[in-house]
Amino acid sequence: MRILFIVYHGFSEHSGISKKIHYQVKGLRENGHDVRLCYYGFAENGHRCRYIDGKVLNDYGKGKLAALRQRLDYDDICDYCMHEGIEFVYARCFQNANPWLIHFFRRLRKIGIHAVTEIPTYPYDQEFAHFGCMMRTELKIDQVFRRMLYQQMDALVTFSDAERIFGQRTIRISNGVDFDSIPLHEPLTTLDWCCRSTSLACF
Repeated sequence: MRILFIVYHGFSEHSGISKKIHYQVKGLRENGHDVRLCYYGFAENGHRCRYIDGKVLNDYGKGKLAALRQRLDYDDICDYCMHEGIEFVYARCFQNANPWLIHFFRRLRKIGIHAVTEIPTYPYDQEFAHFGCMMRTELKIDQVFRRMLYQQMDALVTFSDAERIFGQRTIRISNGVDFDSIPLHEPLTTLDWCCRSTSLACF
């Protein structure tokens, strides 16, 4: 299956969330799917860009208008999906439901592309209690539009036990582990054990 994995932010080398997303993409690919990773980021010249697998899909430029377009313009992704024959969209919730995002997923649905959104934490409203005014305003916008947004999905993916979230059915999953990312120690030989025991006996 040809899948577009959408993230509404960029990545950090030391972020656990970033690592988890890359592990998810890797897992889907290892199961035989053609997965493209779509995300935001900054180019070397400081321009805000949308990328797919490291290639610039759209360069929005600099400034406040660029930041606004980056969050509201999804036509480039829809055009990419149609041109590349994307069959399934897996998006990761960023508490950013709005009319433009609703329109985007409605377009996908009309052209026969299935979609789900993963909600990493549910419920999440209480997490905004101690944030500033800007973040709380963004949450209010999300609260107004999220039920309408998720009506355009086939399901919501959750790590909770909830059978329905925001009026939509859920697919309940558990966190996995990428064993390739965990360094494994070689088992100790008899000689190693003897040497270690001898060293300990000297203290």
